[in-house]
Amino acid sequence: MNPMIETTKSAAIHLPKSFGVFDLVSIFVGIIIGSAIYQTPSTIAGILGSPVWIMVVWMLGGLLSFLGALVYAELASTYPREGGDYFFLHHAYGPWAGFLYAWGRMVVIHTGNIASMAYIAGNYGTGLAAFPHSQTVYALAAVILLTGINCLGIRQGKWTQNLLTSTKVIGLVGVIAVALFVRAAPAEAIEPVASEGGITFGGLFMALIFVQFTFGGWSDCAFVASEVKNPERNILRSLLLGMALVTAIYLLVNVALMLALGVSGMAASHSVMADVLNLGFGRTGAGLLSALVILSALGSVNGMILTGARIFHAFGTDHTLFRFLGHWDQKKGAPLVAFLVQGIISAVMVLLGSFESLIIYTTAAHWIFLSGVGASLFVFRYREPGVTRPYRVHLYPFIPILYIASCLMLVYSSLTYANTVAPYGALIGFLLVLSGLPFYWLSNFYQESKHGPQNRQINN
Repeated sequence: MNPMIETTKSAAIHLPKSFGVFDLVSIFVGIIIGSAIYQTPSTIAGILGSPVWIMVVWMLGGLLSFLGALVYAELASTYPREGGDYFFLHHAYGPWAGFLYAWGRMVVIHTGNIASMAYIAGNYGTGLAAFPHSQTVYALAAVILLTGINCLGIRQGKWTQNLLTSTKVIGLVGVIAVALFVRAAPAEAIEPVASEGGITFGGLFMALIFVQFTFGGWSDCAFVASEVKNPERNILRSLLLGMALVTAIYLLVNVALMLALGVSGMAASHSVMADVLNLGFGRTGAGLLSALVILSALGSVNGMILTGARIFHAFGTDHTLFRFLGHWDQKKGAPLVAFLVQGIISAVMVLLGSFESLIIYTTAAHWIFLSGVGASLFVFRYREPGVTRPYRVHLYPFIPILYIASCLMLVYSSLTYANTVAPYGALIGFLLVLSGLPFYWLSNFYQESKHGPQNRQINN
C-alpha cells in the first residue's frame, strides 16, 4: 500500500455547510483568547522591562501567527476536509501520521486542554461562590453543559460560541477602556525599567514563547473546513479577520496596561487585569475580572468541544477499530458519538485532576505535528501540481519556512520545559502519543482481515 496516495474515507463525506465567516471568526477568536492574556502581559513586562520591546514582541507574535494563518488558508481552502490537521497529515505522510495525531489529541492533548480550561473557569467561579470541591464541580459542569449543548445540534453549538466570543470581546474592550481612563502610575513609569544586562536575545526568545502560547489554538478552526459555506473564499477571510482582531486586542491590552500601571507596575503585578479593574471599580473589580475570565475560559472550552469532535469523527470514519466515532446525526448536523466520547474523557480528566503534567509532556509532540502540517504544503505542491488552489501563499516558500521554524522553536521550548517538570518528561509525552501504534496496527489488521488492503485516491 502506497502511503503517498492513501487518503481518508472522510474525504468523500459531504457534510452540511453550516459555518459562515462570523461563525468561523467566533471559533477562531473564542479558542485563542482564553485565560493566558490575563497573565502573560505581566510576565513579559518582567522579562523585557521596555515598552518598545514589549510592543515589538507582541507584534512579532501576531506576525508569526499571521504567517501560519496564510499557510492554513491555502491548505484548508484547497482541501476543505473534516478534521483539518488530521486530514493534512494523513494525506501527506500516510494514515499512521493522521492516526497518531488524532490519538494524541483524543487521549491527552485536546481533551486535556478542555479539562484545563474548564478548571480555570471553575477556579474563578470558586472566587464568586465557593463550597467544598467547588472548582471541580464547576469544571465538570462546564464540560457536561457545553458538551450537551453541542449534542443538541450545530445551531445550538455555534450560537453558544458566537455569544461567548462576543461577550468576552466586549468585556476585554471594557477593560481596555477602563485602563485608558484610570492611571495609578506617573507618566515616567512607562519608561523602560532598568534591568541587569538589558535586553538579551534569550529574554526576547523567552518572551516570544509566552506570546506564541497566548496566540495558540487558532489552527483549530481548520477542523470544521468541510462545513464552511463557500470555503474557497470564506476560510481565508475568516483566518485573516480573526488574526487581525486578536492581534489588535492584544496590542491594545498591552498599551492600556502600560498607560494604567506603567511597565514596572505590570511587572510587579500578580494579576494586571484585576489591578486595572480595581482602579476603576474598587472591590467590585475583582468580581468583574472573575466573570470575564470565566466567559473567556468557557468560550475556549466550547470552541474546543465544537471543533475537536470533528477530528475524532473523521478518525472514526477512517479506522475500523474506532468506527463508533464515525457516527453522524443528520438531523442535528453533529457527530454525537464523538462529542460524547470527547466529553467523557475530558470529564474523567477533570475528576482525576492529574492532566496538567500530561499536557506539558505532550506539548512538544503537538508542535511537531503542527510543523508537519506546515511541511505538508510542500508535499502537496510537489505531488499535486494540477490541483486547483483558490488561494496560494504569497512569497512561497519563505512564509511556510518561517511558520515551520516558529513551530520548531516551540518544540524546543516545550521539550526544555517538560524536562524541568519531570525527568524525561518529554519522553513520557512522546510515549503517550506513540501508545497509539498498537491500536493502529490492530485496526489495520482487522480492516484487512475483513476487506483486504485498499488504495483510495483523493477526489478534489
